Amino acid sequence: MLVDKAFDEEDYNPKNYYEGYRGANTMRYYLTISGNTPAVRAFYEVRDEFGQDAIQSFVENVGIEPSMSGDEMNASNALGAAEASTTQMAAAYAALGTNGMYTKPHVIQKIEFNDGSTINSPIKPKQAMEDYTAYMLTDMLRDVVSGSNGTYEPGAFPWDVAGKTGTTNEDMDKWFTGYTTDYSISVWTGRSNATDVSMMKPNYAQYYFEYMMQQVTNATGQPDRFQQPESVLSLGNELYVKGTKPKDLQPDKLAAPTGASIDYDVPAETGTLSWSYDTQGVQAAGYQGLSFTVTETRPDGSERVVGTTEDTSIAIAGLPEGQTTFTIVANATNSLVGAQQSSPLQTSYTVERSEEPPAEEEEEPVTEETPPAEEGEQTDGENNGNNGNNENNENNGNDTNTEEENTEEPTEEEPPTDQTEGETDSNGDVSRQSTDSNGQDNGNGNGNGNGGRD
Repeated sequence: MLVDKAFDEEDYNPKNYYEGYRGANTMRYYLTISGNTPAVRAFYEVRDEFGQDAIQSFVENVGIEPSMSGDEMNASNALGAAEASTTQMAAAYAALGTNGMYTKPHVIQKIEFNDGSTINSPIKPKQAMEDYTAYMLTDMLRDVVSGSNGTYEPGAFPWDVAGKTGTTNEDMDKWFTGYTTDYSISVWTGRSNATDVSMMKPNYAQYYFEYMMQQVTNATGQPDRFQQPESVLSLGNELYVKGTKPKDLQPDKLAAPTGASIDYDVPAETGTLSWSYDTQGVQAAGYQGLSFTVTETRPDGSERVVGTTEDTSIAIAGLPEGQTTFTIVANATNSLVGAQQSSPLQTSYTVERSEEPPAEEEEEPVTEETPPAEEGEQTDGENNGNNGNNENNENNGNDTNTEEENTEEPTEEEPPTDQTEGETDSNGDVSRQSTDSNGQDNGNGNGNGNGGRD
């Protein structure tokens, strides 16, 4: 995986021809779109892990002299800073199409004398790189010519072709070097400072290459396809070297969303389901095309898809009474393993819609009932608060009842229970009565509260 982002403190800090930076992705992707900063980062990583000599010997094995500052290789070599002719470039790329066998460019293949004897060219092919290196590079450079993201303008060939574009600042120079199993062709076009940049459009280097490759192929026949050597195995859309463990190349499992929460307005029946996600982390692991699918399971067991979104929230509405469970999964693709789906994250929300209580009826004031009195006996509690007088008489404390006085002793009454309701007096006010520990009534009126016998 390579990362496309700005450099912090490096002396060499190239920019991309496209706007901004595109994060983590495969070497195939960045080679196909000709990203600059990922190429330089790859140079630094190889140099730091294997040393400068590993890089220098590789390019020298295919006939290219790297750009140097004293004894140190310049990082700009990753972008083609080394000075090389079209002949040198064609020979170097030809090695990729012949399983890593490099042949020094030459004109004479053999000399034949009149007597029939011959002298063959002393120049012999040599193994410049491993066959798996040559094929894996070729497979990526196929996408430059025929892939949807490729920078080759004329379009794909009807046979197997690989190649690479090249452009210097302000379109001063344009290159294209491409090859088949039979031929390798390199084209350069350029302009002077006095020539307008519009003279470099369209990309003539690419169209000249297309014309020449068409002509030589028409003359000699369609070339064979590039053959994958036994040292290379496939893993999804990518390749790996036989003998290495494919699991080492497996990306981390696509992470699941976390921290789901629901904000729901029951009366309005609308709300939002939100969650958190480490987007930057999964992109660094090589995933792209990230999205989230949300489904809901209702109280009756029915399910439906709420929607798919690239955001970390989604609108929800119309939740029925009871518990609704939401399931959130992340979806993304990885060039090594294709489309992937994360483990689910679930969260629930319960809607309780209680019936509105009936309107409360106004209660009538409750008066305390007293047991019937014996004949001729006046009952307690029947005074109306008028200076302790009997309700049959408004005189001050005088009993004017015309009935004969009852000389029998009154029967002992059960003490009244504690009343919580009030008793309405003659003025419509409510007074509260309570029973003391002896069972005697404590009046709350203006009289002495005793309505019994004198």
